[in-house]
Amino acid sequence: MSRARVALRLVSASLAAAAVGSAVAGAADAAGVDGGLELVTATGLAMMPGWPLAALAMIVLVTLTWAWQPAAVATAVREPGGGAPRLAAWLLFLGLAGLTLAAATFASVNVQARLTAFKPGAVAIGTAGLTLAAALGLVVVSRPVVTLLAAGLRRLDGAWQRRRGRPLLTPARIVVAAGATVATATVLIWFVLVQPGLALYELAAPRFLAVLAGATLAAALGLRRLPSRTRGFVGGGACVLALATIAIAVWALLARPLVVLRVWNREAIASDAIERLVDLDALRGALRVPVARPVPRPGAEHPSVILITIDTVRADRTPLLDGPAKMPTLARLGTTGAVFTRAYAPGNVTRRSIPSMITGLSPPRVRGRVAGWALRLDPRHVTLAERFRAAGYDTAGFFCCASFWAPRHKLGINRGIDELVVEPDGGAKLAERAAAWLRTRADDPTPYFLWLHFIEPHRWNTTTFDDEEAGVGKPKSKLARYDRMLAEVDTFLTTLAEAMPPQAPIVAITSDHGEGLGEHGAPYHSTNLYESQLHVPLLITGPGVPASKIAEPVGLVDLAPTLLDLAGFEPPGMPAMDGRSLAALATGRRPPDPDGGGAYAVMVADRSVPNTARAIVVGRWKLIVSGDKRELYDVLADRNESRNRASVEPDVVTALEARLAERMEIDLVSPMVGWD
Repeated sequence: MSRARVALRLVSASLAAAAVGSAVAGAADAAGVDGGLELVTATGLAMMPGWPLAALAMIVLVTLTWAWQPAAVATAVREPGGGAPRLAAWLLFLGLAGLTLAAATFASVNVQARLTAFKPGAVAIGTAGLTLAAALGLVVVSRPVVTLLAAGLRRLDGAWQRRRGRPLLTPARIVVAAGATVATATVLIWFVLVQPGLALYELAAPRFLAVLAGATLAAALGLRRLPSRTRGFVGGGACVLALATIAIAVWALLARPLVVLRVWNREAIASDAIERLVDLDALRGALRVPVARPVPRPGAEHPSVILITIDTVRADRTPLLDGPAKMPTLARLGTTGAVFTRAYAPGNVTRRSIPSMITGLSPPRVRGRVAGWALRLDPRHVTLAERFRAAGYDTAGFFCCASFWAPRHKLGINRGIDELVVEPDGGAKLAERAAAWLRTRADDPTPYFLWLHFIEPHRWNTTTFDDEEAGVGKPKSKLARYDRMLAEVDTFLTTLAEAMPPQAPIVAITSDHGEGLGEHGAPYHSTNLYESQLHVPLLITGPGVPASKIAEPVGLVDLAPTLLDLAGFEPPGMPAMDGRSLAALATGRRPPDPDGGGAYAVMVADRSVPNTARAIVVGRWKLIVSGDKRELYDVLADRNESRNRASVEPDVVTALEARLAERMEIDLVSPMVGWD
């Protein structure tokens, strides 16, 4: 047979096996997608990279097998008697060398991080050099070490042959043992070392590649067992079906934007393909997402609105709840408006709370995909800024962090903001720029919506203060350092307060979540739904909002409808928003209900949050549900939540479970009116 025909058969066999393997991997990637067209589209999108990748890998594997002739190699490495101790010695040395390199790299990074205060550039360069030096050293000692190992293994194999009459270290046994060792080590390393610290890493690609490799190899072995003609028919059919599936996916990308979005709302290879092939904002335009003008209340004024969100602020450390942090400006503002003493964040991590706050939807109703530390919103969501802009407001946003608000990331939470400023150099500059913008509005009668977000309390444990830098300050306790960072944020509020226009706007100051600081074993946040991570400050001031302290439990999912209501508009309500307006409560038109008010919070499982948990607050009681576990706390009598009363208050648990079930029913209602 000519070389051309051999090459053609090699390529066609590889294409056929890869077609089957990528179809299986694509279908696994699409698991959970509803709808036939959506399923085919998701499978086809995953096959786009999977098929050529698997085919190329198969061609390389078959070529290497043909070139190396494993059977001949096995014969060559056999020594008199049939054993292959030198092969075993080389494989053993390679394993030990790998462990040595890993240990050397880890030690290098650890030492350099301590010496350089972890300057990434210096650590990267130093680690590369030290790792290369270790590798060269291993190369130098490889032959003598292998010779010594081979001698020992040869004696072991000889003793085995004398007792059993056959060799122990045959090439086949060595390869099988090496494969089993690598597989076992990989599993142990994955579950013990890698998986607990994955955090930012998306697992769709490793899962897809693992299924792709296994399915392609299985298909190749299966096709080889078929008769020649049958093999050609089956292989050709697999390739035709693969092409047809990909063609349908391409057609959906071009002509079915709603199908594409339904596929996109998952962590999968197909979703990654969509983000690289499609402009999500263009999909929004193709769907003509309506942003209706909020309905104005007859005769109502429409004041400007300022929303200030401060990352990672616990309510109990602020002066609004008589906390110890020195925040005189916040304390003064607290005497001019409504202080909600029992406000709860909708989640315990920014990427869930902020989208919930600006859409008026509980976290499970917010559609999107995790992107880094943030959440990329489904393009069909309508933000608070978009609603104000549709009402004729000028909109502006001054934000700390490019990873959340920079336009290039297209996360969607800054939609509707016309004047967008991202200031990475600190809250002081951010406040100054926002204050300058406010001063330009002094003579402009057009109402505005201004949103600021400060990050500083999130960095309480990594920030070096000026006196510490100079060697003057003493080491601070956790709480002292945290309170000091809150005090620094208060200076930003001072800058803004001094720039407030004479036409008093509605001002809301709150936080996206709290901070653990050691309670319940949590050093930071995003780990549980206890008060330390959910109980946040909420202050609302402005026209018609008298000074008051409101002890009714409320949730920040209520913030968007409240601000719309206070600005003179009717909140849209369900299904567009499941939050309720607190305007009547803030303005005194309705008395607080400390025993009947409530809040709802959800910890949503994603790539860095291992499990889902829910909390429901009604009056003094709070129920936390995670799987089969129930925790009930009287948060007024037991603020540290140290006494789980679920076993002694079964009636309360039953009542709160009923309220939680109602909330979970609401979570199942799609906010995508007309699309789902």
